[in-house]
Amino acid sequence: MSHLLPFDPVSLVGNRISPTVRALVPASLLEKHRAVPIAYQAGRGRGTLVVAMSDPQNLHAVDDLAFAAGLDVRPVLADEGEILDVLGLHPDDANVAHDEEPAAVVQPIEFSHSDEDPAAEAGWFESGFETRY
Repeated sequence: MSHLLPFDPVSLVGNRISPTVRALVPASLLEKHRAVPIAYQAGRGRGTLVVAMSDPQNLHAVDDLAFAAGLDVRPVLADEGEILDVLGLHPDDANVAHDEEPAAVVQPIEFSHSDEDPAAEAGWFESGFETRY
């Protein structure tokens, strides 16, 4: 079955993960994306960080990890429970940290009923930019 997966599956059980490699990405980001860096591969350019993830198809997470590490990222598939064990998270703790989003503050915007462009009146655009509907 693993030959059908687009990502290499790995097991984190019993494998030692280098603290140096793990430190390439902030712990908060690893917890957020349920990911563990497991290897660094030197190569042309920036090099590649191999990251075990429970959802390696999450391109947003891959991009976040690549940006934080300053390296290319090659995601591999790992069991989420194994990732949580490596990160030292209890599954209930991980759900809270993963699901909480800061509350957004929404301010109502009042528009006038004039012939003027309300976006221009509100100062949303620098001078010289035109708005078109």
